Amino acid sequence: MKKKGIIAAVIAACLAFALSGGVAYAYLTDKNSIKNEFTVGIGETKLMEEFEPVPLDVGDNIYKKAIWVKNVGTRPCFVRVFLGFSDSEIEDITQFSGADGVFYSVKKYPEHLPEGWVYDGDYFYYTKPLQPGEETTKVIEKVKTTFATEEEVREYDLIAFEESIDTLGIDGTVFSGTDAYRKAWDEYLTR
Repeated sequence: MKKKGIIAAVIAACLAFALSGGVAYAYLTDKNSIKNEFTVGIGETKLMEEFEPVPLDVGDNIYKKAIWVKNVGTRPCFVRVFLGFSDSEIEDITQFSGADGVFYSVKKYPEHLPEGWVYDGDYFYYTKPLQPGEETTKVIEKVKTTFATEEEVREYDLIAFEESIDTLGIDGTVFSGTDAYRKAWDEYLTR
């Protein structure tokens, strides 16, 4: 009888172990999946331009040449614009105007920029963060080139391009303050 009791106890223990192993196996292999979709924010900007190849004023060679930037991405960013000439002599006889319609020499124009723009080095910097879908104000609206004589009149290119950077620093914090654009560009350019 003792032997039967021991055998029954062993069988009961094996049965309990087998059942608990099945429960443990079911617990460990049961899974419920949840699909998490992540998207990466994209910083993308586009140089916008209005150009009319026919002069607005033929005698003064005034052309409509409005330039600004639009954020077409999904991340806020800071932008800057470069304006240069294909012919360096043309720069000395050319003037820009903003929305006010007043013309200034290319060298003096940075002292009379439209709201939101500053000039530093070779670039016009937009000082405000540009949110997705937003546009800057126009950095220039018109160009006037005054040739001394009819014989000196020639074609040239006004070269314009833009660059943008994220409003987040390397450490993931948002640049802030009145000089946030400067801090962002400084960090980017010193990497």
